[in-house]
Amino acid sequence: MKKNSTLLILIPGFAKDENDSTCIPFSQSFIKTLNKCYASVSIIIIALDYPSKENYHWFGNEVRPLNGKKYKGVARLFKWFKLYRQIRLIHKTTSLLGILSFWCDEHAMIGHYYSKWHKIKHYCWLQGQDAREGNPALKYFRPSADELIALSDSLQEEFKRNYGIVSAKIIPAAVYEEEFPTEVSERTIDIIGVGSLITLKRFDLFIEVIENIRQIFPAVKAVIIGSGSEKERLENLIKLKRLENTVTLLGELDHKEVLFNMQQSKILLHTSSYEGYGMVCLEALYAGCQVVSFVSPEKRKIDNWHIVDTREAMITKCTDLLNMNSHIYKKVLPMPIEKITEDIMQLYTSWNI
Repeated sequence: MKKNSTLLILIPGFAKDENDSTCIPFSQSFIKTLNKCYASVSIIIIALDYPSKENYHWFGNEVRPLNGKKYKGVARLFKWFKLYRQIRLIHKTTSLLGILSFWCDEHAMIGHYYSKWHKIKHYCWLQGQDAREGNPALKYFRPSADELIALSDSLQEEFKRNYGIVSAKIIPAAVYEEEFPTEVSERTIDIIGVGSLITLKRFDLFIEVIENIRQIFPAVKAVIIGSGSEKERLENLIKLKRLENTVTLLGELDHKEVLFNMQQSKILLHTSSYEGYGMVCLEALYAGCQVVSFVSPEKRKIDNWHIVDTREAMITKCTDLLNMNSHIYKKVLPMPIEKITEDIMQLYTSWNI
């Protein structure tokens, strides 16, 4: 690998400063690990839509926001031109190792064409919603199988089903172990839910499951961490079901506070109907929780991650786990993040030896 090579990362949004821990935590963990394990590689991040500010540095990494959210309709062509121009400028002024796009979106389209025309390496890392049917960016470009990385087995299959392309690589997400607080000795939260309060995450189902569990465990305590458009509806549902003393909405918390709450919890209940991998599930596993979800990201079985098919099975599994009084809350780490960064970097260094 060339000394002082630059990896260019294209992403829709990025942390606005070093205190912003809630904006795509996995991207932050991934870049911090790159910095630690590949100190000779410079990282430049182009954030297409968020934040809206001038260029800045984040833990020593250069971030160039394009403030693209304001460009609507035909004006998006100008946003695409701005991105292309930034990539060209970076390519002219640095030793460019390659381009990595988080999500297969409009920024990945520009990365795809620039890389093709200038014969540099570009990879597009499928993260979740981008694999579903109706991705508007895929009207304008068609990535090759060798260009695609899927975050999970299920994402690889979803993209194949919708677009007929099988990603050549599967590289999953992973937790950043250094971010976890010192473990707490007592687990006072029975069931925790974490995520955006949007329809896709189905927190109304979470509340229904807790309602049923309370019939068996009257003192069950549950919390939901997150913010979003469904907040008022969920608050009303909690009141309607008279669960005010059972389910608490904690709102959006700092990422370390989320991890601390996970360490106080017995079960992470993940009711989402679709997920790229489920970063909160990985974090909960490392925090020692049992995880119950509908979505299985990998074909292999992961310890303490229980996959169910129905609402009734979800209630039964949670009830069974709460009955396990002698349960030992062990950390589960399906994959170290250092291995993730190594797998990504090998894709680029094989071209730059």
